[in-house]
Amino acid sequence: RTISRVKQTDILKAIQDAAHVSPNPFGKLKAMADQFAGVATLPGDVADLGAYRGGCSLILRRLAPEKDLHLFDTWAGNPFSDPLCHHKKGEWVANLEECKQLVGQNTLTHYHVGVFPYTTKDLNGRMFCFAFIDPDTYQAVKVAIEWFWPRLVIGGKLMFDDYGWEPCAGVKKAVDESFTDEQKQI
Repeated sequence: RTISRVKQTDILKAIQDAAHVSPNPFGKLKAMADQFAGVATLPGDVADLGAYRGGCSLILRRLAPEKDLHLFDTWAGNPFSDPLCHHKKGEWVANLEECKQLVGQNTLTHYHVGVFPYTTKDLNGRMFCFAFIDPDTYQAVKVAIEWFWPRLVIGGKLMFDDYGWEPCAGVKKAVDESFTDEQKQI
């Protein structure tokens, strides 16, 4: 499959289409899209962990329609409470069918329903060029790093939502514990 470069007009249109379902502001969606655009031509799949209603997933799907996109979520809310996060168990419930309607249900779009990483059993051998990590809690981010890092292609990126945001302090703690300063490009 041929991978084409991502145009800024495509990025802006994708963000505009996703803005009504994403809790993230325009600047955060733009930063995610720009980071993905920089690695979209690399080999490997794309992931959105903490897909929720599908806003970020829609952007990733629109910017790389020829890549396998993996959406990970319980769609039943946070599976755990975390003392380092203001979000509690059960928050962030979303409708999986609405997410599928928004993002699509083609053969390149994969929905992994349940608690990550228990939903990855069918992904042996898959490599990723980009993963947007947004599960909010320390333990979920820590597990995501352990799972995605060895599956990242050379030059690929892991992007962490909520890094440095005090209400989700576990995200920063998990990233800081997992990577050296040289490895981090926040």
